[in-house]
Amino acid sequence: MLLRPDIAGVIRAAYDPVLPAVARDPSHALRLAARIGLPV
Repeated sequence: MLLRPDIAGVIRAAYDPVLPAVARDPSHALRLAARIGLPV
């Protein structure tokens, strides 16, 4: 199964060991967006 590059980028960013495993604040979504290069 192949993933679209943008979905693969989200998965790759989400599993980055530098980021916390669980976050309940909205800034976590912004950190993921920055890592995959989305304009915010």
